[in-house]
Amino acid sequence: MQRKTALTITGVTRHQYYHKPQAGKGGRPLTCCTDQLHEGRVVSVPDSEVVARIHELKSDPDTDCGYQKTARLLMLDGYYIGPKKTQRLMGEEDLLAPRRKAAKRTYVKYRVVTPERPLHVLEMDIKSKWVTSERRSGYILTILDTFTRQALYWQAGLSMTQHQVTHAWDQVIKHHLQPADLLNRKLHVEVRSDNGPQFIASMVQGYFKDNHLHHVFTHPYTPQENGHIESFHAILGAYLDRHTIWDLDQLIAVLGPFYAGYNGKRVHGSTAYLWPDLFEQAWHRGLIQRTVDSRNRVKFKLLVPYQELLSGCRSLKGVSCLIPTGSPYHQQVSGPGSLLTPSVTQSPSVVSC
Repeated sequence: MQRKTALTITGVTRHQYYHKPQAGKGGRPLTCCTDQLHEGRVVSVPDSEVVARIHELKSDPDTDCGYQKTARLLMLDGYYIGPKKTQRLMGEEDLLAPRRKAAKRTYVKYRVVTPERPLHVLEMDIKSKWVTSERRSGYILTILDTFTRQALYWQAGLSMTQHQVTHAWDQVIKHHLQPADLLNRKLHVEVRSDNGPQFIASMVQGYFKDNHLHHVFTHPYTPQENGHIESFHAILGAYLDRHTIWDLDQLIAVLGPFYAGYNGKRVHGSTAYLWPDLFEQAWHRGLIQRTVDSRNRVKFKLLVPYQELLSGCRSLKGVSCLIPTGSPYHQQVSGPGSLLTPSVTQSPSVVSC
């Protein structure tokens, strides 16, 4: 009988069949304490304190994540702990989510997004949510930076027209593109979107041309070419599913904490396990290394220990935009600049943040 057939009948795996017990030491015993950087010195704290912090992180929807991201959040708190021990502690507390079977995916073969810096490639899209009192859907427009994963701007309304799109870009130009002085530095800005009627309108196309923004469209039926904003909308959709929206005011009230938590607390594996605001700050301080592998995928590496990123730079905590002195991001904008066109009057049905 073939070995494979015999193992199938007996229910023994190949690993069990070939396993040879090792004599002697069985490895290091499990630790019961964890080192933490506290006020400039390393102290040892019991694992019960780490577990309490994990429960605190899991109780917040913005930081409720798997053991890999939880380990990075603990590192940012100063704990010297790795993903392996974090997984063990979460397993002992039954905090690990069941492993999901990876579904078959269709990967884009061309026009892969490989931004080289913040504000290089921006994506925008619209998400809908049912508003009970109006008996129709409300719409949420989001503009996302694919490099830092920051939600640069959002607005919600019972409609989403070409005028509201240009108004949103007025704010992005005023608060992000102009302070970065991209036009004078001759830095290219690409805007990606699908073929929605608000985006293909001649007014919007003329707006982007006048403001030196290169607008490109994804191919029909290929949302993966706009994958960053689509992934963001999956997170937003899961958040909105937990709420029943009665009117537009409630929708705006619900969205405010979400966007603040997304930019300021939610870590991303694709941005060195940092939240978007902190990643942008670390990048401008020269603490992030960017590499591109053979498959044209962008990867980032944090060049300093996670434990020292916040404790060594106290000013990073709670600061939405910390840029080194002398950077063009510190330049103040006075009056209309070369990138900003006159704002369009905002529709009464739209409220933005």
